[in-house]
Formats: sequence, C-alpha cells, structure tokens
Amino acid sequence: MKHFVVTIGREFGSLGREAGKELAQELGVEFYDRDLVRKAAEELGTYSYKLKELDESRPSVLSQYLFGSSDIDKLIEAQSQIIRDLAERESCIIIGRCADYILRDRDDTLNVFVYAPDQIRYAHLLETYRNKEEYKGRLNTEDDYLAFQQEIRELMNAVDHKRHDYYKYVTGINRGERYHKDLILNSGTLGVKGVVKTIKAAVEYKFGDNE
Repeated sequence: MKHFVVTIGREFGSLGREAGKELAQELGVEFYDRDLVRKAAEELGTYSYKLKELDESRPSVLSQYLFGSSDIDKLIEAQSQIIRDLAERESCIIIGRCADYILRDRDDTLNVFVYAPDQIRYAHLLETYRNKEEYKGRLNTEDDYLAFQQEIRELMNAVDHKRHDYYKYVTGINRGERYHKDLILNSGTLGVKGVVKTIKAAVEYKFGDNE
C-alpha cells in the first residue's frame, strides 16, 4: 500500500468517528482525533483546556477576549501544522479539524464526509448519552426522560452549528459541501460497517499497489 491519509468530516451522531476508528484498525494505521488538541497545546506550551474550548468551535467573543484573536489563530495554526506533519510522516486516519482543507494540496489523501438523517443521529445520541455516567440515576420519571430528550436534541444542533462555524471560520466554505471531498457517505443507509467497507475499498483502489 502506498502512503495515504484519510480525512473524515462528520455530522454529530453520524458515527463517523466510530467508523474512522474501525477503519484505522482494519488498515493497521494510527487514528487521530481529540489527541490533536493535546499535541497542539503541548506545542504552544499552553493548557490543553484552553485549546479544547476552541476545538472545532468558532472562536466566541468571550474566547477572543480571554485569549486574544492572535492567540486563537496561533492555536489553529499549531493544530494545522501537526496535521501537516502527521500527513507527511505516516499513513493515518484524521477525524475533523478541517484536515481535508489543510491537506488540500496533497494527492495522497482521501477526503470523506459522513452524514445521516437527523432522526437516526438523534436516536444514536439518545442511546449513547443515556448510558453515560452523568445521566445515570437522573432518568427516573417520564418528565425526566422528556427533558433528557430535549437536552440531547439541543446538544445535537449546537455541536453541528459549532463545527459548521469552525469549518467556515478556517476555510471560508461550508462544511459538508463537495469541495475537498472524495466520498460523501450516508451512515444511516450504510451503517458503520458499510461506511468502513466503502472507504477501505476506495483506499485500496486509490493507493493499492495494483499498477
């Protein structure tokens, strides 16, 4: 297999991250997601929670006041440089962080966007968050569960908006559009296994030693 990098953008709750982890295992390469936050923070010698606040979120007025707009740009550039370094050094899977745009001039990348219908994403998020420690013991009545459902729906919308705004802030284009994308996959139709199988086939076709 030739050198390759797969970037995966995803809607919140579409299981794009889970597909990326499974794909990395099948291809025998590293998987990079939130650890890029830590790496960028270490590079700048700042606290990881500062960068985490900005991770895939458009800088707010408050964050610009706290950190300064020049510091925000430094944080974004540090993470971008780490992505470029990883792409140069090794074959890998990179989730989000505008990696498709950052690596747009490379011909050894396969850029994927994973989405799903809102109701499928919502159902997955309900199941995921219902089993989290923070919600255990809180869902005892019908009213509790109705409030929980509303909270998850608002969370889904908020995270999607944050990711969209961040992508637009960094790239100037809308997240999920065909630009810089090679595959746009519906996990609601394909499921995680189908998404992984489709991306893997594309990687093997594009980067396999079949000349």
